[in-house]
Amino acid sequence: MKKFKYSINLIWSDEDESYVATIPEFPGLSAFGDTPEEAAGEAKIAAEGFMEVFKEDGRSLPDPALLTPLSGQFRIRIPKSLHASLSHEAKEEGVSLNTHINHLLSERNAFLKVKKEIEKSNRIPVVYPLSATAGTLDQSLIIQGPVVRPNKTNAFAEWMPTGTRSQN
Repeated sequence: MKKFKYSINLIWSDEDESYVATIPEFPGLSAFGDTPEEAAGEAKIAAEGFMEVFKEDGRSLPDPALLTPLSGQFRIRIPKSLHASLSHEAKEEGVSLNTHINHLLSERNAFLKVKKEIEKSNRIPVVYPLSATAGTLDQSLIIQGPVVRPNKTNAFAEWMPTGTRSQN
């Protein structure tokens, strides 16, 4: 028998009280099982059915998603003005341009992960990046209803409710 090379995602479903297996390369395919192994096995069986239909219809099978090792390096083209601005910021921070951009990307990536988790919980709508470098200090952040603005004297450390003034 040919090796099964497609991705299988497993997740527990409280609603179905079982594991659900999906195969991203075949949208719409899902299978259930009392154990992760059972759900994965059922997904493989369902995928075989999908592949038969693809062949009958004369369609080519999707390529399996493969784990690709990454080097940790990439090249990006940016406007000269952005390059100059980032270089200036790095110099002011006393770090290399590479370290500065790495920090900014890491910060933004972490923010987006937290934002996604917060919004998934349907408790707090986040409308403003927490980093002052991502927008202007006049933008608002909504947390459980009240609107707050960053304190312009220390945007990273203090948040003041709209309408209050700094006593500095």
